[in-house]
Amino acid sequence: MVRSTEDHKVVNEPRGGKGSMKLHSLMTEDELKGETTLIARVVLDPSSEIGYHRHTGEIETYYVMSGEGMFMDQDGTEKHIGPGEIGVIEEGQCHGIRNLSDEEPLVILAVVVNKTV
Repeated sequence: MVRSTEDHKVVNEPRGGKGSMKLHSLMTEDELKGETTLIARVVLDPSSEIGYHRHTGEIETYYVMSGEGMFMDQDGTEKHIGPGEIGVIEEGQCHGIRNLSDEEPLVILAVVVNKTV
């Protein structure tokens, strides 16, 4: 099956952050079968951020497709991120991401796996 990924959900103030993001789910809940919570292209709008949050019962892997951002790590440190970089947030860890650009989106491929399955 082939389908468009242009359908998306707008999330304002994601995880308590500022601004907004577009969430383009690449698979439906039925296709994920409960083992994976999310596979999505996340488009973080200019000057927006995903607030610092904890992953309970899940592991997130993200791949930066385009744009420049700041990753806030488990220990509170910040690291610049850009295209081609991968981050892994283990179960129980915290993180957040901020788009550094005032003009361009930060585009990330996010995969969240259910650790309890």
